[in-house]
Amino acid sequence: MGIIRDVTKNKLAEQELKKNEAFLQESQQVARIGSYEWDLANKGWKGTRTLDEIFGIDDSYSRTYKGWGAIIHPDDRQAVGRQFKQSIAEKRNFNAEYRIQPLNGGPERWVRGIGHLYFNTEGVPIRQIGTVQDITDYKRTEEERES
Repeated sequence: MGIIRDVTKNKLAEQELKKNEAFLQESQQVARIGSYEWDLANKGWKGTRTLDEIFGIDDSYSRTYKGWGAIIHPDDRQAVGRQFKQSIAEKRNFNAEYRIQPLNGGPERWVRGIGHLYFNTEGVPIRQIGTVQDITDYKRTEEERES
């Protein structure tokens, strides 16, 4: 006795999902946009491969608030940290341009971070999902125009 089941639709859906995921990864790489999810309750975050490349980190990096702060340029660290904490306290989305120092020794970069908050049933922010885009070329062009 046996059962036969047609799994063609499942296999095709799986192939389409893999194709879409590859397309998304390529698009992020081209646009230099990494995405992240920040678990505010557990105070940790995870990100895409493109985000790791922008930040100059690898899989072993400590993805905590302190770890993120270490990537931010020292001259911007306090202001950006204040903006992040204020956005959570005021229950509004995070949106900031700031400099980073990639930890792999790469040159200073400009990024734009945008994060959308999600809340539990009591209205407490529990996670943030967002993007970080490398805007260094844009900022350099802007600086050249101003000088």
